[in-house]
Amino acid sequence: YREHAAAAVKAAAPRLPDKVLTYAELEAAHKAAPDDADVAARLAGEYLRRDRADDARKLLDAVRAKDKTHPGAAVVLARLLKRAKDPAGATAALEEAAKAHPADARVLLELGKLYAEGKDYAQAAATFEAGRAAAPAEADWLTELARVYDLGKNSDRLAAVLEEQTATSADDLALHLQLAKLHANAN
Repeated sequence: YREHAAAAVKAAAPRLPDKVLTYAELEAAHKAAPDDADVAARLAGEYLRRDRADDARKLLDAVRAKDKTHPGAAVVLARLLKRAKDPAGATAALEEAAKAHPADARVLLELGKLYAEGKDYAQAAATFEAGRAAAPAEADWLTELARVYDLGKNSDRLAAVLEEQTATSADDLALHLQLAKLHANAN
């Protein structure tokens, strides 16, 4: 029974967040272990944040040569492609990573946001719902779902999400007012 309980708890536990490393620590870690795909993807993200897109692209190409669907690399590549005005390429990279890693919250969150920016609200909602089911503790899925359902004019689903949000944020007056307006409009 203890083994079963331990396995159930392990399966339900959220992914542990990556240890926060400074830029210098990431560079040192990458020099120490150049084959570590996770460190390389994180360093590529820092390069992108510092407007060193060419350096980020080199690292991403190296990571993706070994694992084309690496979740961290896919997220950074999507941001790089989005910055280069290629939302279709960004979406394709994230969709490929989401197929290979359907429970990775980082990929699903970024993919859902891309769908929402492209005004594909149904697909964005489906992606956020999948992320919420796969990794409920890893992102603020309810906020993203509320935004997508509001933009997509899906008031029934929006009301359900707002009801869940008000249960956890009882003192948020704006949420209560928005929910009350939805119910008043629906009679």
